[in-house]
Amino acid sequence: MRFEIKSLLATAVLGLSGLASTAGAQDAQQVSYEQLLDRVARLEGEWAEVPASADVSTDDGGHYFMFENVIVAPFFSQNTSSIVIGPVVGSSTVREFGWGMESNPRIEFGYVNAYTGNGWRARYWNFDHNQNESMLVPVGVAVNINPNNTRPGFTAGVGDTVTANHRLRLHVLDVDFLKRDMSEDGGFTASVGLRYVRMDQFLRAERVDAGGTLLNNLLQRHDFEGIGPTIAAECLKRFDCSYWGAFLNARGSLLYGDSNLRYDNFSVGGVLENNVTDINGQDLIKVAELQIGLDYRRPIGSCHEIILRVALEAQYWSNAGSGSAQGFNGVTSVDSAQDADLGFFGVSIAAGFDW
Repeated sequence: MRFEIKSLLATAVLGLSGLASTAGAQDAQQVSYEQLLDRVARLEGEWAEVPASADVSTDDGGHYFMFENVIVAPFFSQNTSSIVIGPVVGSSTVREFGWGMESNPRIEFGYVNAYTGNGWRARYWNFDHNQNESMLVPVGVAVNINPNNTRPGFTAGVGDTVTANHRLRLHVLDVDFLKRDMSEDGGFTASVGLRYVRMDQFLRAERVDAGGTLLNNLLQRHDFEGIGPTIAAECLKRFDCSYWGAFLNARGSLLYGDSNLRYDNFSVGGVLENNVTDINGQDLIKVAELQIGLDYRRPIGSCHEIILRVALEAQYWSNAGSGSAQGFNGVTSVDSAQDADLGFFGVSIAAGFDW
């Protein structure tokens, strides 16, 4: 479009120059190519000052890439590592895994058409961390670990050392089709797509006596693999006369897939005392996510922009499971390790660019 305007303007200027030469050679002034380009540039500047139509999008569109450092702590509705029984008869104390804030990468890549606002994006998040709890059993108490609600675990006595480790590994992939509407004041983005999730949880517990002999070794593994629809919406509001803005981002997913659990409890010499073979079943997990924070965008060229973000982030995964089904007062929960809820809370720091 700009090339056609240049050609038309140049033709018009040359035509007028020719008429002026014909009308009066004495008054005509010869125009060089450089002067002609200057005239075209001035006309283009005047054209740029014409107000744009309200229907014209202010979004440059194109490809974009974003990297996020998601620093969150997981929370489980069942988070018991062991139960300390005693020293008072009938009393017990619940010991839980002390999960803290963990750093996890999330990447996003996509494309948006500058004229229609339609586009797509792919987003991947990985969480892979573990938490360890260890205790030397003192006089007057016993320590019970029983992560499965259908088979017994073990009980450690005085002088034994009990160790429990819970590992959570999560792979999340979203592929969305989106619609974006941007203006100088901010914008709104809505998307619909598919989410794929692979989740593995491991609980390993050991009981070692004072002489260093391994008395019990148990392992429980719970995994889920599923896919389902996901929808998301984001509202961005720019601050007046600033590159800064605030945004609110929400996403919901419904995942349907296979859930499996296996439990093995070994005693001295590696003898298998109790086990539950793979329990295969269909499971439904509901996921809700929310981000609220600050957004900074600044042009670095005619078609480029840098993006910086910092936000609070919360996630809720219903029926996602945990490492243990053990509940309060040393009693195993009615629910299995596959039924607990999972949540994440923390901050996310992002940097990206578009082109």
